[in-house]
Amino acid sequence: MQNLIPPADAKQVATLEPDLKGRIPVEHPKAQMVGITAPNVTVAGKDGKSIALADYRGKPLLIDFWATWCGPCLISMPALKRIYTEGKAKGLAVVSIDENNTADDGPVYFTRHHYSWPNFHDEDKAVLGALQGDGIPLTVLIDAQGKIVYYDFAGDETGLRKAIAALGPEFASLAAPAATR
Repeated sequence: MQNLIPPADAKQVATLEPDLKGRIPVEHPKAQMVGITAPNVTVAGKDGKSIALADYRGKPLLIDFWATWCGPCLISMPALKRIYTEGKAKGLAVVSIDENNTADDGPVYFTRHHYSWPNFHDEDKAVLGALQGDGIPLTVLIDAQGKIVYYDFAGDETGLRKAIAALGPEFASLAAPAATR
């Protein structure tokens, strides 16, 4: 075993925590997207088909940004499946956009877990960037008029369900998960 010899200018530190100089950090920066019209961006699917966010005007659209290497993303998938199952007949469209390294990872994961809503691979992160996302999981809810009404990181099912229920009376039943009603 070799001994590690540090460079001459190396300094020993007491902790790897950042020195915040008394400032309290926010948990995660959020873009101020709620209330603005969603940008019209297009993402291509592996099969050559593409979708534009504007294609969903006239019905609400829930977008989930995720990746197979993201633990919190995978943990939130069962809740997304419940929301999809409860909302699709009421007119809620759900689309996942994966930020995986390869386009094959998302479809394989969806097939294995029997997730049936559309998933697209954001190869150049165009959609995530247009929505000012700087991390995943990111959930964005766009109303039927194209306005962003919910924008949050880390899969808050309760908050998301409240936002969906506020879309109109047809969505009121989604306010709480079916198992708790």
